[in-house]
Amino acid sequence: MVSPRICMHILSLQDERRYGEINMSKTIGCSLKRGFFLSTDGQDFSLLSKLRRQGYKELYYTAPYNWAVIDPKTKKIFSYTEGDTAEITCSNKAALIKEADKHIRFMKEMGHPPSAWKEGEDLVKKLRPR
Repeated sequence: MVSPRICMHILSLQDERRYGEINMSKTIGCSLKRGFFLSTDGQDFSLLSKLRRQGYKELYYTAPYNWAVIDPKTKKIFSYTEGDTAEITCSNKAALIKEADKHIRFMKEMGHPPSAWKEGEDLVKKLRPR
C-alpha cells in the first residue's frame, strides 16, 4: 500500500472518476491501480489466502481487514484496508524495494508492533543486492 500521504497527494492531482489507473512511474517507477472489495462473510481473508497461493508473501498484517502482500517475481504489491485495494506494479526490482520500504516505514510510524511488519522487512532485506 502506498502511504496515505502519497495517495492523497496523487488523488488531489487527478480525478479518480476519470482515471482508473494512476501512473506513478515518473516519480518512483511504479503504477497504482485502486479498487474496492468489501465482504461481510470473510471473503477479504480468502482474498489474502488466494494471493498467497499465487506466490505473494506477507509484507505486513495487522488484522484481517488491513494487510499487504508482495510478489518479487511480478514486482507487485497488493494491499487491502477495510475494502480499499491497491495493486502497485513496479518497473524494476529497485523500485519494488523502495516501495516496500515505504510500507514498512509507515507501519512503524503508525506504531504497529514488529509482529505486524517484521516478516515483510526480512523479506525486503533478502531482495536487496548484496
